[in-house]
Amino acid sequence: MPRGVSEEVYQEVYRLAMLIAQAVSEADDDAEEFYYERLQDYCQIEFEAGGERAFLWETLGDFSRDHGTAMEYYRRALAIAEREGSPSHGILIAMGERHVLNGDRTLGREYLQAGLKQAFAFGDADMISRADEALYRLGPA
Repeated sequence: MPRGVSEEVYQEVYRLAMLIAQAVSEADDDAEEFYYERLQDYCQIEFEAGGERAFLWETLGDFSRDHGTAMEYYRRALAIAEREGSPSHGILIAMGERHVLNGDRTLGREYLQAGLKQAFAFGDADMISRADEALYRLGPA
């Protein structure tokens, strides 16, 4: 569980994320939009209650269909993580992957390499593997 996130908040965000993922897997655009809006509402309520955490905005970025919106959420998550001194390699890697999907391989590579470096520093084997695989698929610079 992300540092500073209560079990209750984590479970609710996880529940909504799983419902979004299920809707995507079933190609149910209406359900996907509905649950994504619930996630946005929940994050806004947490923010207004003083519970702004990088985890919330990163999750919104992960499930956003729009590249620009996802990047706004990721930048917000990154700023919070840096302010709190929390690990940000997952955010950087997600930003890199999203840039690659959007066709910006150069910027994607930069974010992936920055995330990989931090993942090594934190000993996060899962994120090291994820970034390594994405960089491998990109091929040589």
